[in-house]
Amino acid sequence: MTSSADKFFSTDLDQILKDHGIDTVVIVGTSAIGAVLYTSFGATARGYTVAVAQDGMFADNDFQVYYATYQLANQPGGANPANEPLRKGAVTITKMGLVDFA
Repeated sequence: MTSSADKFFSTDLDQILKDHGIDTVVIVGTSAIGAVLYTSFGATARGYTVAVAQDGMFADNDFQVYYATYQLANQPGGANPANEPLRKGAVTITKMGLVDFA
């Protein structure tokens, strides 16, 4: 099965997460303005709370990471420009060292 930049699109990811009772996801990746950005939007559009580790997303240059960070914090329908920690249905920008899987 092939997906797009949004890893929820044309995959079973949403159902797998729901089957396991997961409502918060941590997203990292090598394409800040691709998979990280669009999968984060796809997750919030489906009602998930999202944490994106800024030091866990990469791009061809620093501007692309900055741009993705801005877009993540200000996305339509789930803006969190004040970066309120784990705001439901929105993205929180964090760092890898602050992520705890307890």
